[in-house]
Amino acid sequence: MIPDLLENAISSSDSINFVLSIGGVAVFFPSFEYLAMVWNHWKSTGLFARLHAVKPVFKEPRTATALAEIMQAYTKAVSKKRGACIACVIGGKLSEGINFTDDLARAVVIIGLPYPNVYSAFMKEKLNYLEKHFGNRSGGQRFCEALCMRSVNQAIGRSIRHAKDYAVVFLMDQRFINNRRLRQLLPSWAQNALKPLPSQLETLKQEMIAFFARTSIDAN
Repeated sequence: MIPDLLENAISSSDSINFVLSIGGVAVFFPSFEYLAMVWNHWKSTGLFARLHAVKPVFKEPRTATALAEIMQAYTKAVSKKRGACIACVIGGKLSEGINFTDDLARAVVIIGLPYPNVYSAFMKEKLNYLEKHFGNRSGGQRFCEALCMRSVNQAIGRSIRHAKDYAVVFLMDQRFINNRRLRQLLPSWAQNALKPLPSQLETLKQEMIAFFARTSIDAN
């Protein structure tokens, strides 16, 4: 599970501290329910305290009033040396209506895939229509994948807002490796840059040092 993955990673403090230290980090979850589950896990295991020791951690609220306050606090925290991390929801306001320009998101983490609820009335009707007219379930599957990846791409796009903007993006789901169609639905620039996550955090650290050294020079 993702909470266990993060807990194992955080034990390598030097490497993970670097990964988390660059400006703002936006972590996108597939739903508010899953975010709440992971958030509670972080709290109960002490992982939240360890993350917070690296940089302040914020969570996307459900209400618009609270959202404005959280974003103000997050933006202020990012401007300081430690930066900040914010946990968001794909399909929420932060993934669709807020721009994480420049240092507001130098890293984006996509956790899981936000597939639509196939049991909703709309999806049942749509999938029945596709199956009726195309004679198999592949049309419905591709439709679900397209909806899912549209939301993923919107979240990724929050961090790249102008020609000289840059960010590192982590796609934390095995299905990006196993499903070629999902990879093909990513933006072309993301497809070209896609590579497996290294097994050693130290390797990741060195790759990120090189990436930020190169991109920060190009952006100036």
